[in-house]
Amino acid sequence: MNRTILGRTIVTLLLVLLQECDWRVNSPMCGELKSESTFNSHELMANNHTVLFTASKRYFYSCEYCAVCTQRVASLGRWLIGTYDINSERVNILHRFQTGDRQRYSWSIRSVVGSRALMQSDSYYFLELPSNQLTRLSLDAEFAQNSRMQKESAPIPQLLDEEGTFLITQTVDKKITRNTIEYEYWVRHPDGKYQRLGIGDRVIHQADTAYLWNFETHRPLAYSLKTRTLRSVTERQYQTVALQQQNIPEPNIHVQYQMSPSARLHIGRRFGKDWNYKMSTVTAASLKW
Repeated sequence: MNRTILGRTIVTLLLVLLQECDWRVNSPMCGELKSESTFNSHELMANNHTVLFTASKRYFYSCEYCAVCTQRVASLGRWLIGTYDINSERVNILHRFQTGDRQRYSWSIRSVVGSRALMQSDSYYFLELPSNQLTRLSLDAEFAQNSRMQKESAPIPQLLDEEGTFLITQTVDKKITRNTIEYEYWVRHPDGKYQRLGIGDRVIHQADTAYLWNFETHRPLAYSLKTRTLRSVTERQYQTVALQQQNIPEPNIHVQYQMSPSARLHIGRRFGKDWNYKMSTVTAASLKW
């Protein structure tokens, strides 16, 4: 008898739950469906007129904090990777991503060298231009396997050349100096081989050589990306390279983006010592989502 009563109770509860779920699914929205688009990251490419960008579009109801409405738009968000030509104002969409497709991660540009860009989403990717091919990289797995990189701060890769050489930067756990930001530097070659450079506050990349003032030895070092050899240099040689780095002319074009509600690219051109900024006619909302 008790089992019969218990069974009826369970069935009754299930019916109530099903009715509740059906009401939630088929109930009208308590707000208006809206969307918001914005540019998220951008890089000016070597030709000085093409901007590589990422953009996102999110959907939400005017009652944004309603759990039922929020659940309904959970998979509507979208991401774009594209290029914008400053001269012609032409937009070319390279890749589209739906939030509910492969991942729900944002897309950002980490660095661009020549016709190759390092992208980051759920993983790191190479973006090849003009073929627009995306190739997933194994950097995260490699970082996890390297015991010396297993620290609180995640390693940050930067593309050094089109061949796929990276400079890997990571903050140190125990500082050597005072009042100085310290990083541990590695070079990763295209074949997956790593070379540790040492600890310093910056790396100067010039041609095929990376220069570092090593805080561990208190001496400047030079690493050849071609021969993969690390050698000592004199203080004067290092200071000469550092001075040359400081004297590199600034670019004549500067790109930044404005957030919503305008969400436009802001293009600056330098004329002598003066800068002239102009808003792009293309907005994030006008992209072909």
